[in-house]
Amino acid sequence: MNILHYFLGFPPFHAGGLMIYAKDLAQAQISSGHKVTMLMPGQTDSQLKESTISFYKTINNLPVYQIINSSLFSTEGISKPQTILQESFEENYTHFLSEHAFDLIHIHSLIALPQSFIHAAKELQISCLFTSHDYYGLCPKVTLFDHNDTHCTDYQEGSKCVTCNAFVNHDFLTSKRNKTFSPLYLRSYALYQHPLIQKRVGFLKKLLRKSNSLQPTQPIPLAQDYVSLREHYIKLLTQIDMIHFNSSVAQETYGQLFDLNSVNHFVEAVTHAKIQDHRTQTHKQTKETVSFAYMGYLDKKKGFIDLVKVLNELKAHSTPWHLSVYGDYSQLDLNDYDSKHYSFKGSYKLEDLNQIFKSTDMLIIPSKWKETFGFIGLEAYSHGVPSLVSSNVGFKDIVKHEQIGLIYQDDLLNQGLKSSLAHILENPNILLKFHQNILKENFTYTLNEHTLRLEGIYKQIILEKKRAV
Repeated sequence: MNILHYFLGFPPFHAGGLMIYAKDLAQAQISSGHKVTMLMPGQTDSQLKESTISFYKTINNLPVYQIINSSLFSTEGISKPQTILQESFEENYTHFLSEHAFDLIHIHSLIALPQSFIHAAKELQISCLFTSHDYYGLCPKVTLFDHNDTHCTDYQEGSKCVTCNAFVNHDFLTSKRNKTFSPLYLRSYALYQHPLIQKRVGFLKKLLRKSNSLQPTQPIPLAQDYVSLREHYIKLLTQIDMIHFNSSVAQETYGQLFDLNSVNHFVEAVTHAKIQDHRTQTHKQTKETVSFAYMGYLDKKKGFIDLVKVLNELKAHSTPWHLSVYGDYSQLDLNDYDSKHYSFKGSYKLEDLNQIFKSTDMLIIPSKWKETFGFIGLEAYSHGVPSLVSSNVGFKDIVKHEQIGLIYQDDLLNQGLKSSLAHILENPNILLKFHQNILKENFTYTLNEHTLRLEGIYKQIILEKKRAV
C-alpha cells in the first residue's frame, strides 16, 4: 500500500504521544513493505496567494512534506474562528495527491489541516482514516478542559469558548511556528533541551506568571462563530471513511458531541515501538513502604494537584508510602512538599523506564481531562507494574479492575481517588497479586501486532471505497 500520514511534525515542531505513534507506525509499515510518506503543517508565507505542499526533508528515514499556508497551527486555542472557517488561500492539493497516488491517508489530528485537503482526497477517491489522539475540532483548546479546570460537557452555545480562547494571539502563534523552521532555531533546539537550561527557563516562566496579568489581545468573537466552528469540524469528520478511537473514553466523549451513527468507527488501543514484553517476576514479597509513581505534567488537568491533596490527607496512615514524581518540576516550590513522602526526579526518557519501574509498586494516573489513551499506563503494564487509573483515562480499557490494577470513578471531591489509595494502603499485598496477574496476561500490545490489525482495517476501507464507486 501507498500510505500518507498527516501528523503535526517531529520535534521541535511537535512532540508527545501523537508524534511517537505516527512515527513508529510509519516505520513499521515501511518494514512491512509499504510505501509511506509523512505530511505536516508548514510555514506561513503571506506573500503567496495559495496553499501548496512541498518536500521538507527526510527525518527518521521518513520523507516529510509540509503544507505551506495550512490552517492555523494552534494547540492553545482559537480566538478568531473565522480564520478557520474562511480559508484565505487558494489550494492546490490535487496535484500532490494525484502525483503520489496514495491508497490511504491516515490523519492523526485535525489541527491545521485545511478542509479543502479532505475534499481533494475525497474527489480523488482516496480513503481516509482518522485516529482520535485529541479533541481538536470539537474543542479549540484540544482537551475539552475549560478555564474552570473541569471537563467541558456544555460549551453553552459557544459562549464558554469565547472565555476559554480570549487570550489566544493568532499572529503570535503564526510567528512562533515560522521561527521554528529557521536554521538558527533548529541548531539551538538541542541546547535548549539541556536540563540546566530547562530549569532556568522554568524559573523565568514562574517569575513571568507572577508579574504579568493577561489582557485579551484581540476583539471578542461572537459565540455563534464557535458553534459554526464545531459544526464545520463535525461535517469534516463525517466525510472521513473511518474513525479510529484509541479508547472507549475517546469514543464516548466524541459520541456525546456528535452522532457516531453518521460515521464508521472502531476502538483499538495504540502502542509504540518501545513497548515490548518486559514483564519479569519480582522477588519482593512485602515492603515496608509502598512506592507510588506519578509520571507526566504536574498540573490540574493531569490530576497531579488533586493527587497531592489526597495523599497529604493519608500521611498518617499506618502503611508508609512514597511518591516518586517524574516530570518537569521547575515551576513548583519544592519546599511545599514533604521530602519523606515526595521525591522529584525531573523529566524522563523512554530509555529510563526499565530502571524507573524496577523501583515502582504502582503507577498512579489521576487525569481530570478525558485522556484519549495514556501511553504511560501501557508502558508500566509492559514492565509488570499495576496502575491506579482514573475513569477519565483511555488506558483503563486494558485494566481489569481488581485483577491487574484499580479503576476509580473520578469526582470533584476526589472521594474515588482517596478511597482507592486508602484501600491500597490498608491492603498493600494486593499490589503483589496485581503484579502476578499481569505476568499471566497474554501480551498483545506490540507494535507489530497493532500494525497487522491496522493493515486489515486499511484494506477493508480501501475495498469498501472501490465497491462504492
